[in-house]
Amino acid sequence: MRKRALVYIAGILILAGLFFLFQAVDTLGLEVKKASARVIAREHRETVMGYRTEIINNQPRAVANVTPEMYVLHLDIDGHRAEAAVSHSFYDAVQPGDRVQVTFQKRRLTGGLRVLEVTK
Repeated sequence: MRKRALVYIAGILILAGLFFLFQAVDTLGLEVKKASARVIAREHRETVMGYRTEIINNQPRAVANVTPEMYVLHLDIDGHRAEAAVSHSFYDAVQPGDRVQVTFQKRRLTGGLRVLEVTK
């Protein structure tokens, strides 16, 4: 029975290691690119307050978890969709269909985009 548990734990560790290796290959040392993007939509996300349970001094405690208000632009960058959080003033200054300049990184394996900066 003990051998079976060791094989199970080793399998979990190998899978976790492969996952982190995949993430490292996909995201580390990416080239920073600049392009023009079209604003597809705008989204305002309200502040959300929730709670999570943490063990403090061996006692379960409810701890407040606040997600701040966000202003998000949905963008089309060369046929790829991406989201970017922007300031309230920038959010108010753009409308769907407007063109903006973006600085972004494209992941190697998954092709996902990470928007670093959005400017007019």
